[in-house]
Amino acid sequence: MILIHKNLLLRSLLSISFLLSVLTAGCGKNSGEAGGGEKIVLTSFYPMYIAALNVTENIPDIRLVNMAAPAAGCLHDYQLTAADAAILEKAAVLIVNGGGMESFLEKAVSLNRQLMIIDASENVEFIRGSADNGHNHNNHHKNGNLGDDAEVNSHVWLSIDNYIQQVKTISERLSAWDSVNSDGYIKNAQAFVASLQELKTKANEQLSAVSNKKIAIFHEGFAYFAQEFGLTVAAVIEREPGVEPSAAEIISTVRTIKKTGVKALFTEPQYTSAAARTISAETGLPLFTLDPVVSGSMTKDSYIAAMKKNVETVKKALQ
Repeated sequence: MILIHKNLLLRSLLSISFLLSVLTAGCGKNSGEAGGGEKIVLTSFYPMYIAALNVTENIPDIRLVNMAAPAAGCLHDYQLTAADAAILEKAAVLIVNGGGMESFLEKAVSLNRQLMIIDASENVEFIRGSADNGHNHNNHHKNGNLGDDAEVNSHVWLSIDNYIQQVKTISERLSAWDSVNSDGYIKNAQAFVASLQELKTKANEQLSAVSNKKIAIFHEGFAYFAQEFGLTVAAVIEREPGVEPSAAEIISTVRTIKKTGVKALFTEPQYTSAAARTISAETGLPLFTLDPVVSGSMTKDSYIAAMKKNVETVKKALQ
């Protein structure tokens, strides 16, 4: 009888031990551990990944993953994939641009209630309304932080100063979350910010001598770039992402360009537009290509390289 009781006791202890191990494993998964003690830091898309890549460089036990493929470009109508859902369930942190760019946030949170969201634009001042002369366009994103009816241009990373603020916000929030490596995050951010500030200084030097600063842009994103360097956006060609302007809108844009004395017409590689070519032919303005930095090499210097090229392109176009 004593032997039987001992066996029952042993089996009970083993069952309890097994149950505790299962619960512990489950807790590890929900806290964002990827295995081996790694924590998954997820970014929504390309410009957030490059910022986080610089901030998390050489930080131990961090696995940085970019969710949307670079080919996705801006996340205007991005839908979560099965692969996105799988990584979201395991992630500890999700870094987003904010300003309504990531329309899938509510669903992302529902997949992982313990997920910490870092809104990189929480301390950035958004451009509200249209980029060209106050016309009412429909391609601005709703941002609950600004009020239900607030329409904002969420492409804030195309201002170097704004991107600097985003980098600082990411580093501060990661430092608070992972205090053990706080010094590393801050040090990395300071080094990247110094490079960005140097980029801004050189860009100002290159563009300060330009006299005619009136431009027409394909997409509203470059309103931030224009604002930062004192350029005037006289017209935006594509008023809604992926929707070619009507014949009447093209005629109106051509008239605006001729009337205001626009110096250059800028398009983007992600958005090939027959309308842009038509407007170029009607106005006699050459087309120049600017990089919105939503795709490219997954290396830490890629944002700086892309923006350097943009500044050189603008300088050449406006000379």
